[in-house]
Amino acid sequence: MLRNPMGVAVDAKGNLFIADTGNNRIREVDVNGIITTVAGGGNSGLGDGGAATNAVLTPWGLCLDASGNLYIADGTDSRVRKVDTNGIITTIAGNGTNDYSGDGGLAVNACMNSPTGVAVDEAGNVYIADSNNHRIRVVSTNGVITTIAGNGNTIYSGDGGAATNASLYYPRDVILDRSGGLFIADSSNGRIRQVHPNGIITTVAGGGTGGRGDGGAATNARFIYPWGIALDNSGNLFIADMTDNRIRKVDESGIITTAAGNGNYGYSGDNGVGANGAGLTAVLYRPEGVVFDASDNLFIADSMNYRIREVSPDGKALTVAGKGASGFSGDGGAATNANMALAKSVTIDAFHNLLIADTQNNRIRKVDANGIITTIAGGGTGGLGDGGAATNAALSGPVGLALAAADDLLFADSDHNLIRRVEGDGIITTVAGGGDAGLGDGGAATNATLNLEDDAGVGVGPSGDIFFSDSMNNRIRRVDGNGIISTVAGNGSYGYSGDGGAATNASLNSPWGLAFDRVGNLFIADNVNACIRKVDRDGIITTVAGNVNGGYFLDGGPATNSALACPAALAFDSSGNLFIADTADNFIREVFLYAGYPTLRLSRTTLPDAGNYSVVVTGPSGSVTSTVATLTVAMPPTLQHVWQTTGVLKFTWCSVSNLTYQVQYKNVLASTNWINLGDPMAATNGETCASDVIGPDVERIYRVVLPLSP
Repeated sequence: MLRNPMGVAVDAKGNLFIADTGNNRIREVDVNGIITTVAGGGNSGLGDGGAATNAVLTPWGLCLDASGNLYIADGTDSRVRKVDTNGIITTIAGNGTNDYSGDGGLAVNACMNSPTGVAVDEAGNVYIADSNNHRIRVVSTNGVITTIAGNGNTIYSGDGGAATNASLYYPRDVILDRSGGLFIADSSNGRIRQVHPNGIITTVAGGGTGGRGDGGAATNARFIYPWGIALDNSGNLFIADMTDNRIRKVDESGIITTAAGNGNYGYSGDNGVGANGAGLTAVLYRPEGVVFDASDNLFIADSMNYRIREVSPDGKALTVAGKGASGFSGDGGAATNANMALAKSVTIDAFHNLLIADTQNNRIRKVDANGIITTIAGGGTGGLGDGGAATNAALSGPVGLALAAADDLLFADSDHNLIRRVEGDGIITTVAGGGDAGLGDGGAATNATLNLEDDAGVGVGPSGDIFFSDSMNNRIRRVDGNGIISTVAGNGSYGYSGDGGAATNASLNSPWGLAFDRVGNLFIADNVNACIRKVDRDGIITTVAGNVNGGYFLDGGPATNSALACPAALAFDSSGNLFIADTADNFIREVFLYAGYPTLRLSRTTLPDAGNYSVVVTGPSGSVTSTVATLTVAMPPTLQHVWQTTGVLKFTWCSVSNLTYQVQYKNVLASTNWINLGDPMAATNGETCASDVIGPDVERIYRVVLPLSP
């Protein structure tokens, strides 16, 4: 039983932490609903340097940093405590004396007075609502404490000036937005204040005299005693108006288009059609994987609902696998009766089978055209199992499914830090990782050391090379047809930089999902940077959606003006529009990469159809004729003619001007090792030719691809 819970926080994995204040404990509710005590409840005093469960606490506010360390406003003891990921507790601010002193010195020597709220920024600076001192203080990463808001007086003043000159009155909570702005619950003043990055303070809600003020400006509303505050991933501000017994919301207008989900988390909406055919009535819970089939049905790994959902082009949602309970069951039966455990990735093979990374069950599962589910990899006890049946292998955290030539399945065996392949005959091998040569660039991929996360992405480039997110190394890596590994994006440092320059010089921050558009540009879900980056065929990186400065969830405007929250997976539909699993927001977002141009779908087009046309659009009020519209027919680079003359093979294929093509061959049909025949060739017209001198090989199999320039 909880007693007087005063604060909550949620980590990146969805575990809930509760300040069980009346019981003097911090409790954790994991993603399976199991509750445990993680701090407090002891009888050994402070307990610094030991297990947090042996310490005596009076916890009020909580927060977590990006590494999973837990920070506690230990109000009665006038300290801020930290519980690291090993469960060890320490004091980071406060000496236990109720007073105000210590600015400019070490925070552990400072006096505080009943701290009630705590927040931490991305750099590791800790912000404290030093409530009874009527101030907000910050502990920098070098352990020094300073005051950044409040002058110790209590009569409301200071808006428009330096925050250190303003008066606060029992500030109870603090929270940071993505741009570095600090929000303060100035409780006894009945206001929410904001300290902007330039140090200026303003009121953003409260202070009005006209009652509750719903439907009007937030600054005209009257709060009784605002205590807890929170920002959702869309930038909406939520306020616990404690004495008025209400949760209030201060919103902003929305901007990008939502393709699925309504922003709530949970499970509902199957067989419902959303506004504008967009499937908006479906409720998702941490969607992490997306893929389209040939008919533009969107499949979503709705991970915390333990289901795979499908959204048809007309917006109807339904469940195609999983019955909503975590566990493992159902092989050999209907997929909708099966249990899965945090399935994170999906893809569809050439035979229309749905493949699922059942991540916490350590399996890859298949749903066939009849809806029957089976395991095709994992579940074994024989170790890695390379060279044997994939169903005998022991996988650990499989994610990032992708299909290669001949429908070989690639995935990230994330906890083993390996990229693996399941061939068409069911044999499993390792294609990257497992070595001890460090980064290993320029050498065999199996000699490289990888550092993957449990949301690492895998993709196959136009030329058949394997790409994957080496997430904790902050790089995108490539394994070419000869098994050689290299870096194509990221310089290894955490951060956000490099737009407009070479992708290998850019900084990424835990990249996850990958996808290629139809002309070979690589798109990256730069997860912690909350944006989507694009590496073009010349190796130049840019941002195409989201922004590292955060902001608000905005539908209908430029994608780079809108905030994303933990983008995880990417997919393209047949029109070339980009879909993003905006995981923490519980949305699937759509970016119209060709925004501003209407789409007219044509079928059965061939090369002779290319040319100039006028388009007539007819409606109830009449018709309008466009100016000249140019139709370009981009045929796939399939070999059209092959002939032999005097020991030379010649090839002709359909091509598109200004695109670059590469002819490749291999010596054995079953081999996956394609060899480049000469240099890439830039097309100048609708047909391009190449030739090969007949050599000593018994056989050669040829293909033409669009290569990606690193």
